[in-house]
Amino acid sequence: TADGMPSAHFEHTVLVTKDDPEILTWRAKTQLK
Repeated sequence: TADGMPSAHFEHTVLVTKDDPEILTWRAKTQLK
């Protein structure tokens, strides 16, 4: 980063349907390293 501080970024893929959105990339037991 410009200020030298740590940074993180993540994204999800979302399927938009007529009923409800569904997060396709959701992992319930994801651990940070």
